[in-house]
Amino acid sequence: MFGHKKLNPNDGSVEAPNPPDDTVSQISWSPTNEYLACSSWDKKVKVWQMAQQGPVFVKEKLFSDCALSCDWMDNSKVFVATADGKTVLWDLQSDNVTQVAQHSNIVAWCKWIADKNLLLTASLDGTIKYWDCRQPNPVLSVDLGAPFLAGDLVGSLLVVAAGKKISIYNLSNPQNVYEQRDSPLQQQTRVIRAFPNQAGFVVSTTEGRVAVQYINASDKDKQFIFKCHRDNHLIYGLNDISFNNRETFATVASDGCFNFWDKDNRTKVKGYQACGLPITACAFNRDSTVFAYALGYDWHQGAQGYKTNEMKPHLYVMPIKPEDIEKKKKN
Repeated sequence: MFGHKKLNPNDGSVEAPNPPDDTVSQISWSPTNEYLACSSWDKKVKVWQMAQQGPVFVKEKLFSDCALSCDWMDNSKVFVATADGKTVLWDLQSDNVTQVAQHSNIVAWCKWIADKNLLLTASLDGTIKYWDCRQPNPVLSVDLGAPFLAGDLVGSLLVVAAGKKISIYNLSNPQNVYEQRDSPLQQQTRVIRAFPNQAGFVVSTTEGRVAVQYINASDKDKQFIFKCHRDNHLIYGLNDISFNNRETFATVASDGCFNFWDKDNRTKVKGYQACGLPITACAFNRDSTVFAYALGYDWHQGAQGYKTNEMKPHLYVMPIKPEDIEKKKKN
């Protein structure tokens, strides 16, 4: 399907200059200003600043291995997790890089916990660790029992997938699992995102489904699973999910589509035209006025599906109006 349609037919989307040379693994917006960072498999993290005419390239940094995750510490420092087991802190002003964490296997996710001044890292070594970046050893290491697959942290709610299990933690007691449940979906977990209000989370897999889950037993009747990113008999894996401040969320997938969903009313808020490449990552900015998404090959068709000249990554930003993401009113 790729290479036979316009790369991005969605009006209003603006392409960022100087895109990555390999697939984007994560997009991260600064929580305090209009800076955007993305990590990618070319071992780099790049940063842009949003301006009225679109994103302006700021700078980039080459790291020791594939950059799989990134998160802002403040408006001038970015954490970067790499495939060689390291997590480092990049100071954009001085351009210095300081190693702050180490695992025995790939670090797939890093997250700064600002109110606790701790860094969380999650690895294929089957652990999540909490770090005081001034100390060489973790302040806490939690054994997941299986390699980390996906996770998210909002407020005090941490949700982690490892193997077929989903573990829920309350950061007031991070060493103990608050609840562990089986994944509601059959295939391997790809993405988990917590609700902004911390009442639950969504989980998606390679099978073109999203499960909406709640924490409290009294809300379990609200849980449901819906199909998405399908084209007749073709089923596409989801690559990323991002919530916005209206508590609706975006999904992006191998089909090159991004859609906005209302979980409370169980409906699609808005759908967009398919791009000419898979979408590998997405994120709303801090006030949900801009949606960023990255196009590139996600290897769902294996090495034989990769075409070097036709599948170079692209990063786009799109302005968002309130009506684009508002929940659908009940009749």
